[in-house]
Amino acid sequence: MTTNQEQPSSLDAQVASRLRGAAQEAADQHWSFSADDVFAAVSPPMHARHRYRLPRSSVGRVATTVVVAVLIVVVFLVPLPQLHLFGLSPANQPSSLNWSATDLGPAEFTAVACSTPTHCIALGPNGWTASSDDGGTLWTSAQAVSLPDANFTKAVCPSATRCVAVSGPIETVFTSLPGIAVVSSDGGLHWARANIPGSPAEMTGGLTCPTSSVCYAPATGLGRNGQSFLLKSTNGGLSWTARLAGPKNGFRGAISCPTARRCWAVGGSSEIVTTSDGGRTWEAQKVPMGGGGQPGLEDLYCPNVLHCVAVGIEPSPGYPIGVVTDNGGSSWRFADFQYSSTSMAQGREIGGAVASATCSAAGRCVAVGTAAISGPILEVSDDWGNSWRQPASPSSESGGRLMAVTCDAQERCIVVGSTENGAALIATNLPQASWTVRYQGVGSNWASISCPGLNHCVAVGSGPLGYLYPDGAGILTSDDGGVHWVRRELPAGIVAVIGVDCPAAGRCFATAEVVASSALLRKGTPWVATILRSDDGGSTWHLESLPGALLLAGISCPSLTSCFAAGAVDANGVAGHDAIVATVDGGAHWVAQAVPPPPGAQGLSTISCPSPRQCWAVGDLVALVTANGGRTWRDQPLAGVLQAIDCPTKQMCVVTSVGSGTTSTSYSPVHLTRNGGRTWLSPPSPVEKAVLTGVSCPTSSECVAVGSDSHGAVVLASFDGGRRWSVQTVAHSVQAVSYDTVRCAKPRHCVILGGGWISELVIGE
Repeated sequence: MTTNQEQPSSLDAQVASRLRGAAQEAADQHWSFSADDVFAAVSPPMHARHRYRLPRSSVGRVATTVVVAVLIVVVFLVPLPQLHLFGLSPANQPSSLNWSATDLGPAEFTAVACSTPTHCIALGPNGWTASSDDGGTLWTSAQAVSLPDANFTKAVCPSATRCVAVSGPIETVFTSLPGIAVVSSDGGLHWARANIPGSPAEMTGGLTCPTSSVCYAPATGLGRNGQSFLLKSTNGGLSWTARLAGPKNGFRGAISCPTARRCWAVGGSSEIVTTSDGGRTWEAQKVPMGGGGQPGLEDLYCPNVLHCVAVGIEPSPGYPIGVVTDNGGSSWRFADFQYSSTSMAQGREIGGAVASATCSAAGRCVAVGTAAISGPILEVSDDWGNSWRQPASPSSESGGRLMAVTCDAQERCIVVGSTENGAALIATNLPQASWTVRYQGVGSNWASISCPGLNHCVAVGSGPLGYLYPDGAGILTSDDGGVHWVRRELPAGIVAVIGVDCPAAGRCFATAEVVASSALLRKGTPWVATILRSDDGGSTWHLESLPGALLLAGISCPSLTSCFAAGAVDANGVAGHDAIVATVDGGAHWVAQAVPPPPGAQGLSTISCPSPRQCWAVGDLVALVTANGGRTWRDQPLAGVLQAIDCPTKQMCVVTSVGSGTTSTSYSPVHLTRNGGRTWLSPPSPVEKAVLTGVSCPTSSECVAVGSDSHGAVVLASFDGGRRWSVQTVAHSVQAVSYDTVRCAKPRHCVILGGGWISELVIGE
């Protein structure tokens, strides 16, 4: 018995072959469809007799392809059903992903205070706070929307529930923002701007509360020719009034009052001034002169009317400094900081400053700051600040800049600041005990991310100035899709990690920079490229050997044994001609590959390999492709400042760039090929003048691109293989400056690491 199902014939096969060839020609003429799209449209199974309706919104865009497809039908005289050019109608396609954001905290905390022996708070920029209810061991970060965009310089808690904080003036490229005062009546959970009646007062950044009700803060302005004033509060910082004029040269900022009438402050010319009548009159005190003149004092603390410690920087050539008194200011002398007698004498500590100091009633003092070469300064004195020693402290790898310190009666101390790769840092200790370090963020200089599994991700990055801050180099791993991160150790000498790719959850490769050999250092080369390999998912790493001196950036590993890394030849520390190295034995050997002679302006920056034989590499003014595993590379018809590339298949690649063009119609930061690089097209962009620095295509139909425009961070998504892009709305409490890189482990599950002052982690489901 026969059936109605039609069987394919040799004629059908010939027709199909001819149709596919014509479909490729049609697709090459119109970027809205691939050859597979057109072929599927004109050659469905013969038993599929469905009726489809073309959406009106798509008629204009597909007109050329429809005409070509109809001509194909007429030429071959094959009875076909009505054309179905979309597998899924755009009306049914999602226009956006449902993004959620986890703000990981500020790049730095700048002020810290404790209202009780167990309750402590820390403040950072953009309203960021952290609180602890166990004396500083465990911290919870949050964002107070009521706090303005200010960098708080001092926080004080005069009672168990009342906390006060001030910000000095903020100088930006475009404007100068006045300092302010804020107050909390619930131990730092909620904040409000303090009431200062009259003309606007500009806080200079100092604050002290000698009693639970009396607080003082230096200020300038108040509409009286910029004259300095001492603001006074008699209700614990809720409201303030002007209290007579300040010293002749004004206030620099810092102030400390052991009693309600006796105060010391840093004057406008960095001298120390004192009052014994609550600020009615001021007297300047003589401070020893350093090699470069008057010390630049930034902070001071006076635990009683006899003892004071003032800290800052010696201005020329510039090194951390401190001065002390034990007779109420009748005489001041230089403090004997431990670093000043050794490393500073050898010229290694030029640059940096002591930022904050505090002392207990028993004479124990702690000072923190940052030295230019050795990193964070943390020193302890047991004799009111005369002699200092370096205790067990947060290592330079843990903290790049220490900003503020507070200690309680039991001599438990809390230090806040930042790590060298831009994460906020809080460290807590008890006397003679090691420091407990807590990171409140993951930093803002993360350059690359790879997610080999749904939940496992590896991110790499470096400090803001690369080799100048070697402890800024870092690798993070996450096992819950990017919600929590763990910092991993790096081999000795690594100064930056640039790119990472994990072909499997247990195998990862990363491009990095390592301190150069002594011979190269003598020639002026500070670092050279290397490749790191991990066989446990990024937990531990070791160095691979490379052929020659290179500067490597992007890396792509299409299999466990095949990897390609792109960059440039190292020409005395700068990028020479383009370079690509590859391994086919899992990293045991790396071989340099021949690339075309026209080099990019800065070498190759990134590479994507959908298979061990097919790879694309791009950089400034250059794009290369290989189809034979790197034996030969050929130029691609792309130009511009190319930023990122992802190739989910051997036929499809998406490249992002700074873009070109002067109008919204000609401008596009996205370039697309769906025919293996034979032709490239630039779909229109929904945003103007965006710089897209990252792209990830988990499938041939879904892509996410990230970067920034003039308004801040940008996320774009495409659900039709890169042909059309839509702006994604990411809800987070602080506007991000930019997004740096993105990786989608599977469709609609992406992790984005963002830059700027705030590090964001964004997951799209």
